[in-house]
This record gives sequence, structure tokens and C-alpha cells, in this order.
Amino acid sequence: PDIGGFSGERPANLLRDWQKAGFLFPFCRNHTSCGTRQQEPWAYDALTLKVVSHYIRLRYKLRPYLYQLFQRQAETGDAILRPLFYDFADTPQWPLGKIEDQFMVGPAVMQAPIVQEKERTRPVLLPGNEAWWSALDARWIKAPRRVKVAPGEMQTPLYLREGQIIPMAPGEPTSNAYDGSRVEAHVLLRRGKGAAEFDYTWDDGDTLDYQKGQRSAVTLTARAQGRVLHLETRQTLDACGKAKVRFALYDRFDRVLLNGREAKVKRGSWLFCGTRQPVWYVG
Repeated sequence: PDIGGFSGERPANLLRDWQKAGFLFPFCRNHTSCGTRQQEPWAYDALTLKVVSHYIRLRYKLRPYLYQLFQRQAETGDAILRPLFYDFADTPQWPLGKIEDQFMVGPAVMQAPIVQEKERTRPVLLPGNEAWWSALDARWIKAPRRVKVAPGEMQTPLYLREGQIIPMAPGEPTSNAYDGSRVEAHVLLRRGKGAAEFDYTWDDGDTLDYQKGQRSAVTLTARAQGRVLHLETRQTLDACGKAKVRFALYDRFDRVLLNGREAKVKRGSWLFCGTRQPVWYVG
């Protein structure tokens, strides 16, 4: 969690890889002790500043998803950071219990960071029967399978699980300001058949009033029928306001219906783990 380590010295390449490995940890900070070199992002070279800044912003981009994971952990004990065998079967053919350098962040995000010095390629096991969206090269990959990847300096291997809806902050966060009612729902479905649902909740972000029912919630659903995608939003609680939802799609559909009405779809992209991701925005 102490990015770069609490004491001692570390070279710039270690700080970069450490940031990329830990940017979605439940606890995450750049921290060091007295008497050691400064290790703020700007205390290193331009590349390190660029890499570390990118992954700090990505943490804020995924804050709505992380906030949901913290809520579920508090209410049900569900793990936030977890080994692959937490969500997938450990079998002789796919021995997930022996993999210690890949991990899940909640049920929808998998990381496989570079963790060895001078290592520029690494194997990745994609578990389960769903496909994975590879943020490394912006494409769908069928599972289960093993792949070999070679991330660049700005990149890290990260995968989004098919059949999930991942809430993120709209646009690219540039401050720590947070409005839980504004959400960008990333829909991990492809053309054909498939469905996803997510109960997104938020509160005031400051107090324990959510324990007294002071929270809002909206159920987000997506259903693919051939080349048509049905999206729905259903507000179920509104103590902290109404939801403002924009969807981001990872496949192109001929028609998109939002709450039963024809929706406008706009082509766009966003920078994720050093790679620009093509998406289609709705709402």
C-alpha cells in the first residue's frame, strides 16, 4: 500500500511498476520516511510523473466501483482484493491457487501486473468461461486461456470481465471532488446474447447516516439481443438525490434502447492503463 515503500531508496522504474500494481488496492498512498529521498511523482523524471499521474487519475476514475466494493465488504464481508480462486474454480487444468501475481479487484476487474525487475513480458491466465476485455490492447479475448503480454512503460495488464457493469466517474477526474449521483456505467457485453445488472448505491460520503437509510440507489440493467441492446435505469432509493447515468459500451450495436426508447449513440474513446479504449457512449 505504501507506493514506493516507506523507507529506503527506489529507482524510478520500481516506483512506476509499483504504482501500476497497487493503484486499485483498497489502501493506496505514496509515503516515505524522514531521511530518505523525496518520492513524490514530480521528484523523478518526466516519464515517472506521466505514469504515476495517469494511474492516480485512474484510481479516481474507478472510485465509484471501489466505493461499491467497500460498501459490500462492510455489509457482507465480501473481499475487495482477492485471489482468482475466490471467483473461479481452482482445477488441475487451471490451477488458480498457484497463481500469486494476478488478482481480482471485486468481481469485475482483474490485474496481472509486472512484479519482477527487468521483466517486460509475462504470462496471464484468463479464467472462467466469459470473455475478458483487455485494457492492454483494447480487445475482447475468449476464456479460459493463457496469453503472453508485453506491456509498454505506460501500460499494465488489466482485464474487465464480460457480463459485468462497472460504475466509473464521468470523464477524467482532475480533482478529489466526488459526486456519487453522477456515474458512467461501463457495460461489458458483446453482440449476441447476454445480460448484466448492477445495484449502484451512494450516500453523502462523509457520515454514517447511510446506516439510517440515508442513501440513494439505482438498478442498472443491460440485455443484448442479437445486435440490439436494451438498457434500463430504475431508481429505488433517493435520499441522496437522483442518479445521472451515462453508459459506455464495449461493442457496437445496431440499436440501443434506453428505458424502452431509441437512444443516441456517440463514438468516443478514453485512456485506460496507457491504452486508448474505443467505446460508444449512451446518455
